[in-house]
Amino acid sequence: LPKLFLSALLFFAGAGFVTDNMWGSRKFLHVNEWLEIVIIVIVFIVAGQLIWAVLAGVILSGIAFIAKYARVPAIVGRPRKGDEVNTRDRPVGEVGHQSFMHIASEWIMIVHLK
Repeated sequence: LPKLFLSALLFFAGAGFVTDNMWGSRKFLHVNEWLEIVIIVIVFIVAGQLIWAVLAGVILSGIAFIAKYARVPAIVGRPRKGDEVNTRDRPVGEVGHQSFMHIASEWIMIVHLK
């Protein structure tokens, strides 16, 4: 079989794959996610090597992940100092209690995470 025929067949199959999957996915993906895919395809076309497209995809998806989840708060309520928390165990004696309260109020911060 001639190379021209095989290359045309491969191009036809690849073009159908790209139009069906990439163009059809724009309805289901967010605009930013779809643009990431388009940028990866453009990098592959321009560079001509898959490794650069994979590297661009890893970088883009990493940036998108960090940007998306950096906005999610991880703390519930406000942080409290150690002397704001009631405990059952108390040190024996007045000096021990004062030392414990000083350490609890100055050194300990309690953060309630989600």
